[in-house]
Amino acid sequence: MARSVLVEKIPLLVGGYGPGPREEEAKQAKPNRFVEMAKAEASKDPNQILVFADAFDVFLQQPVDYIVDEFVKMDVKVLYSAEKNCWPYIKDQESIDAMCSLFPGDPEMIAVYAPDPSPKWLNSGAMMCRASDCAQWFQETMSNTPKYHAENDQARAYDLCIKWGERCKLDYREKIFKSMWISLDDMQYIGGKYVNVKTNTTPAFMHFNGGMPEFSSWEGKVWNRKTNVKLQNIEFHENSFYSAGYEYLCSKFGGFPYRD
Repeated sequence: MARSVLVEKIPLLVGGYGPGPREEEAKQAKPNRFVEMAKAEASKDPNQILVFADAFDVFLQQPVDYIVDEFVKMDVKVLYSAEKNCWPYIKDQESIDAMCSLFPGDPEMIAVYAPDPSPKWLNSGAMMCRASDCAQWFQETMSNTPKYHAENDQARAYDLCIKWGERCKLDYREKIFKSMWISLDDMQYIGGKYVNVKTNTTPAFMHFNGGMPEFSSWEGKVWNRKTNVKLQNIEFHENSFYSAGYEYLCSKFGGFPYRD
């Protein structure tokens, strides 16, 4: 994601690269790291809008003004990406029965996607909020212990989002975030960007969650071959760590050809 963010001249703070724990440990530690980052940013400007997102399987295809405008229109404290998979609850029937019905989805989007599933469940790989709200959110995430799959960062966010009610919403219409798992057919490459032909929206952040091999080719088609931006002058958070997910993806898919 770094190069596409720099193309749009958006300040980038890396919080997940450097020596440290393996991937599962890293995901469990994520809320703790993010609360410190959010508090630091809130001390500078509590109203600034922050995006927390995965990196090696995400690219950006909209300018910052679009992202800010769409977020402000939604009038919400915390906004998460929506996906078509009720993860991690699909691991067992008890948690499916208890949790998967708690996000009803957007009725209009359910109709648009029918008979296929619509994006109606939280994906923790992309979210945004104002700095002060982010600090409160991640602080509560740390103290919140859900009944099911408490070891999973997505389950913690899912559970807390339900408790926050209207203060936490999902981007059901995918104006800002698009989770691509079982969603490739939703998108068409039109005018240099990927457009969701189901919703007629052009999401800002494209997230190829689940280790999808299509990421590199889709990313390159949008912006990489049009620019020669270098990965330099990137700020790293002091508690950033190296994610084993990068090792895994590079070994599985032959590396990332667009990374310097």
